[in-house]
Amino acid sequence: DQLDEADETFVVNLAAATNATVDDGQGLATIVDDDAPPALSAGDVVTAEGHQGVHNVVFTVALRRASGREVSVAWQTQDGTAQADSDYTAASGVLTFPPGIVSRTVAVAVRGDTVDEANETFRLLLSGEVHAVLADGEALATITDDDPLPTLSIASAVVTEGHAGT
Repeated sequence: DQLDEADETFVVNLAAATNATVDDGQGLATIVDDDAPPALSAGDVVTAEGHQGVHNVVFTVALRRASGREVSVAWQTQDGTAQADSDYTAASGVLTFPPGIVSRTVAVAVRGDTVDEANETFRLLLSGEVHAVLADGEALATITDDDPLPTLSIASAVVTEGHAGT
């Protein structure tokens, strides 16, 4: 098969020999797995900032193919132009993929505001993978600004000219 898995064993027992004596009646066979571990990747995401409150941006972390082993990977957020605790909530954890599962998600809270600003970014970084390799260990979250431009106005003024000076 092409499934990354632990080596497998079985035994062969000899019994009821005819015209012979069984000296060692059990043999152990080992099937050595020769399949490479699956590759992990994290996908980029885009979300509108919103005007108030908190909503989640959801990253998808995926295996390129199923594994016969439990796969795990640590993750953490990292500031870009977006700053933790003002634009989003910093977070970290470990994702576990049971055998056969190829996709997991990570939710990170994004904070809305009404300040017109440039789009902002932060990253999701993967590390410490077990029974997998990293194909793309970094995902970019883009928080798009959805606030209107500020308005400018000028009031009319009346000044008496006067006879001298400015």
